[in-house]
Amino acid sequence: MSASIFHEKGTVLQVGEVVKVQKSDGTVVDVQNDAYENPYGMQFESGDKVMLYSQEGGAGYFIQDYWHLDGIVLWSIVFLVAVVGIFGKA
Repeated sequence: MSASIFHEKGTVLQVGEVVKVQKSDGTVVDVQNDAYENPYGMQFESGDKVMLYSQEGGAGYFIQDYWHLDGIVLWSIVFLVAVVGIFGKA
């Protein structure tokens, strides 16, 4: 039986050994910052958007990666506008 994994968007509020992250529903959770003193780990700043994940029945949340979807959507819109602008005249 495999465990369910839940992904959720969050915003970093405070950085330290414990990172305070505001989830998309407004609640604030504490996430252990395993890379706090690791110069090669992910370095967070207040305001960074991150992807949280949790396993069903797990003991909390973990930061998986930075949230990239906003940038992907923006550049997709710019690309589509450029394509329509170039080929729409034909």
